[in-house]
Amino acid sequence: MHTRYFLAFVASIVLPYVSTFAHASHNSNPENNKHSRASGPLKVAIIGAGAGGSSTAFFLGKAKERFGRNIEIDVFERNSYIGGRSTIVHPYNDPSLSPREAGAAIYISSNKNLVRAASEFNLTAINLGTGNSGTGVWDGTSFLVTLAGTPSDTDLVAKYGLSSIQSASSAAANVANTVNRWYIPDVFSWSTVEQLSQKFDFVDIASKTLAQWFDGLGINPKYTREFLEATTRANYAQDSVKLHGLAGAVSIAVGNSFRAIAGGNFKLFEGFLNHSSATVRLSTKVIALRKLPSVKPKWVLTASTGSSRAVDFGPYDYVVLAAPAQLSDITFIGCSPSFSPTPYVDLFVTFVSTTSRYPQTSFFGLNSTSLGFTSVLTSAETARTSQRSPPDFLSIGNWGTVVRNGTTEYIYKTLSLDYKSDQWLQKVYGPIGWVYRKPWKAFPVFNPRTTYPKVKPDDGLLYVNSLEPWLSSMETQTVSGRNAADILLKEVYGVGICYGNDVPTWTEAEKASKVYGWDC
Repeated sequence: MHTRYFLAFVASIVLPYVSTFAHASHNSNPENNKHSRASGPLKVAIIGAGAGGSSTAFFLGKAKERFGRNIEIDVFERNSYIGGRSTIVHPYNDPSLSPREAGAAIYISSNKNLVRAASEFNLTAINLGTGNSGTGVWDGTSFLVTLAGTPSDTDLVAKYGLSSIQSASSAAANVANTVNRWYIPDVFSWSTVEQLSQKFDFVDIASKTLAQWFDGLGINPKYTREFLEATTRANYAQDSVKLHGLAGAVSIAVGNSFRAIAGGNFKLFEGFLNHSSATVRLSTKVIALRKLPSVKPKWVLTASTGSSRAVDFGPYDYVVLAAPAQLSDITFIGCSPSFSPTPYVDLFVTFVSTTSRYPQTSFFGLNSTSLGFTSVLTSAETARTSQRSPPDFLSIGNWGTVVRNGTTEYIYKTLSLDYKSDQWLQKVYGPIGWVYRKPWKAFPVFNPRTTYPKVKPDDGLLYVNSLEPWLSSMETQTVSGRNAADILLKEVYGVGICYGNDVPTWTEAEKASKVYGWDC
């Protein structure tokens, strides 16, 4: 079973991720609250063209379109492509072969911004289904759980107990459904992440690890640390005894309808920018940000475009930083904004092609001729309790096949915390052909916490990635981008993407049919 399919099975026994997203619909008159501005356009610079930066530009563009705002938007991206941590690779570097996602690989049916974007931008969304090829949970020495073919939860109930499975399912579903509230009027924008966490009543569960939280609920510790940890390691490369309960709960409540965009998920973010009227500057690395003193500060960006000298851009009325601050290498001049540094996981993504249908049984110390399943997830619980070596990878899974010269080759993806040599790959997969390695600063380290980076580190400076230590995904970054746009617009015009201070009460029909920001 592919990793994503295993997570779907987890969701089937840890309650489906019930989608109750609520959305906005209201016809307000922005002119009643509009703030006057000096002549000339509002100039906004966005640093980063991933999910957060592209969605910020898009929602600012929506306000331009909806209310006739005079806004000029420049987007700066240091890479040569749009998408940030959503990027693809073609096997054998052959464009005729279907690409694989090297970064953010999937979204789910309840990710309303991404679902709406795929529809509005006429992109082909592939339903990845639930699969039936089986999986195992490996502890570095033996398999704790094996689920071959279409799995049943009978063995899990016998091993961990029905009450633990049900309690975990209820807790995860409650978190998932509460998170959905940021699509309804009383939560559609926030000034601090602490405010959002308090509003959702998540302060406690984000201040302790998933294991601590679930232990307090009376859930079988082995169920959390063995079975559920397999999903947290696959999703966020972190153990249940380390990552906070909020990230852990969302990780195990991912739903059972996985989707991806044909040709690459980055097309979602290209679509956001194509519909934003923004000027996009690729291969342009911002190296300095200078605050010019005045009644209303202006900002000048200094960027490197690969030429021998740096170039200044601006001045801008607002700057939106939509990339991890400590990874951006930006020097601030005339100000000292605080971003509350957040460590990121060093993740290694390794693709291989092999003629072997399954991973090698010899690697796992088995005598059988065939492993019988195509996905292996891991738990570090045995290592923690018996002083054994932990598994030396996070997950491995099949990502389809390619046919070259009449021979079928199986594409496998390995997630690990270290570099994997060709020798190691051959032990796992047998004869290998194509190999591709991609190191990432993939996710925040979800340490338990109660404080977060500032949404607004300085006057005229907004930080989209302030949300990441709380929750991190393609969808959450688009929601944070929408929030940044809303704050900016309210400060300037008194009215955000849709509303000012007078927020309407939405009907149930409106909640079910509309998406805030896309609809008003």
